[in-house]
Amino acid sequence: MAFPERLRPEMERVGQGLEAVKKVYFSPSPQESVTGSVPKTCHVIFNLSIQSVVGLKHLCAIKLPVVSLMSSSGAGGSPSKLLHASLAALREYDAIVMDSPWLKEFFAVPKLQERIFCIPPGIELNQIRPIEKRFAKETLANAQGNERLLHRPLIGLISGWGPQKATKIGWTLATTNPDLEFVLIDSHLADGFMNQPPNLHTFGVRSLQEKETMPVFLCAFDLCVAQARPGTPAPILVEAMAYGTPILGIGPVESANPWRDGVIWEEAETQDVDILIETVSREGGKLLQNPEKLLEQQQRAIKVALSLSWESIAKQYADLFQMLRERRHQFRKSYQSPFRHLFVQKPRHGRQGWNWTAVQLPDLLESDPWEVLVESLKRCGCTSQEIEAVLGFLNSEKVDW
Repeated sequence: MAFPERLRPEMERVGQGLEAVKKVYFSPSPQESVTGSVPKTCHVIFNLSIQSVVGLKHLCAIKLPVVSLMSSSGAGGSPSKLLHASLAALREYDAIVMDSPWLKEFFAVPKLQERIFCIPPGIELNQIRPIEKRFAKETLANAQGNERLLHRPLIGLISGWGPQKATKIGWTLATTNPDLEFVLIDSHLADGFMNQPPNLHTFGVRSLQEKETMPVFLCAFDLCVAQARPGTPAPILVEAMAYGTPILGIGPVESANPWRDGVIWEEAETQDVDILIETVSREGGKLLQNPEKLLEQQQRAIKVALSLSWESIAKQYADLFQMLRERRHQFRKSYQSPFRHLFVQKPRHGRQGWNWTAVQLPDLLESDPWEVLVESLKRCGCTSQEIEAVLGFLNSEKVDW
């Protein structure tokens, strides 16, 4: 497992006592390398933190397959420049694992789909202890000193929108639906905001104590709402399904979505905030008036969550590692420089959103390819240090097999 050097103190406890788990730390300094610290017994590098282009340079210099993990909450509300660089760095035997189907769809890069995988976060099923809804609502009502939480339908908004957008969505939903109570789950807004409506409450998972409180909220919710977009925290959705909380998902539904049955999906263009709010109000209202469907969905969500135990998730990773080992032997003699493509986002024709367009550097020989590369990285928001690292990597010699 690969971590940035700055995480060494807190990562030392990971995998303690497991001989099969080896930890590698890489420094942000371009002059340092992790190659020599990789044990000879390792077959795959599992990169748990996409932190910097410099780190990617070091990892790609290793002869082993590199699997980088990208979480939906870490992606934020806009495309990550580091993920952009990661996609460009992919070799034939490397992979990026997304923890949610909507994140994989968002970063759908042409010709690289066989190297991008979706493996959802697992859950400790033996730690799931459902709380009776009435008791959960009483607990929240007493904690907040607000009896309305006990007597009104309670809607949980799992935010992945960013503070400004989340504030607008929460405020508008609460003011246009005064008979409902809303809880906005957003760590940035956990302390509330100015002019907050009385039927809108905020909560954020910023500490272990708050994380332990989350089951009370999930069991008290009559309905959860989440948007299929980068930034929406997949682990919270998995936990909600495990507790049987009905979830209304807004966004496109892919046939390969592993959570297809665990969420009530409503397809809608989610870039427009007004359409999103209208869809949540309309479809959420219908579901609250249909307790039979909510009860049915509760059972379906639990069934999906049962398939997401850490044992089953670990097997998916083990199968991926083995496949990449075999792929490495197939391509090891045809190695090419990792940063051989640029990936540029362009607007989708006829609909909102973006598409990834691949540009091969050899096709740009009529102009200066280095100039094109520098300008593209600048447009992606890369810092001068990151650009220098990419150029240094391209100028370096190929790995000697």
